[in-house]
Amino acid sequence: MCWKVFGGRHFEPDRQRRLTSRLAACGAAGGSAEMTGGECVVARWVGVDCGYSHMGVAVIDEDGQVLAIERTHLPRGDGHSRAVALARLNVLLERLNSFADIPVWLAGYCYEHSGVLEAFEDTGWTVVGSKALNDVVGIYGLTDMRGNVIVGGCGSWPQMVYIDKANTVCWPGEDVLADMPAWPLSGRSYAEMLIRLSKRDDLGDQGSLRQAVYERLGADSIEQSGDRWGTLGPLMAQVLEYPEVRGFLSAAADSIAKIRDVVWRYAAIDETPGIVVGGGAVSDEQLWAVLQSEFMSRSVAVERVEGDPAVGLARFARHNPDADAWAVIGQVRPSWLS
Repeated sequence: MCWKVFGGRHFEPDRQRRLTSRLAACGAAGGSAEMTGGECVVARWVGVDCGYSHMGVAVIDEDGQVLAIERTHLPRGDGHSRAVALARLNVLLERLNSFADIPVWLAGYCYEHSGVLEAFEDTGWTVVGSKALNDVVGIYGLTDMRGNVIVGGCGSWPQMVYIDKANTVCWPGEDVLADMPAWPLSGRSYAEMLIRLSKRDDLGDQGSLRQAVYERLGADSIEQSGDRWGTLGPLMAQVLEYPEVRGFLSAAADSIAKIRDVVWRYAAIDETPGIVVGGGAVSDEQLWAVLQSEFMSRSVAVERVEGDPAVGLARFARHNPDADAWAVIGQVRPSWLS
């Protein structure tokens, strides 16, 4: 991968490559650093977790200790919109301005043209480099990062990757996706299921469920609700007594078991891959207890990770500065990676 050096400084390509090489050598012991007058100034790592409903920023030091975590849901809206994401980031940078005095490496939502690097620089931060990572990697970064694991991001929208023992992040190719079901645990899939269930006429108390769904959604469909569909996810834990909800979670366990088997086959590895999940869609204890029972009945081991993905993004970048975060398993590269 190619590190880029930022911070308001402009270098000719050859000079930038030399500086990047020196930075890598200076931080070869597991960190990153800026060369200042021949001295190594160890930089902090900043993880930026950009979700649909929230943004989180975490700062960790050269020893991996968490110095600060800030999160916001404001302004409301689709956090994948550039305008909303930058507005949320500016809220968090104002809270974190006391950490702007030491150079940082960014990890996570710091893609080119996202405006994130410029937002840091414009508020007085010195950005030494960046490693763009999908949010799902932040879940893995909260583990011991031993690899050979399928990671399921269970946020408002789902994400799934396979990470090998070299900590290469492998996205399923189009041929792999065609052989397996979609990742089933997310706020979006919960919302769609609850709306369908609330509209059924054969439920004895469908009126109360329908009212609860409408109060959160403010409309009769996701398409008419704007960004309010994200409020439906937490309702899942309150309707676990419905057989249909239990059936949905049972089918979700079947799907994840199938996903594991498909990834296992395409990855061509001997050892069964583990499964790690994290995110708001699996954060409720009662709901997780039901899911865990479903997994155990299938002899499928699934680990739930708790913690802030922004911390995980920073940890992953710190421990794996050269890891490829955009590899593919399968023969057909996804169109969005082309």
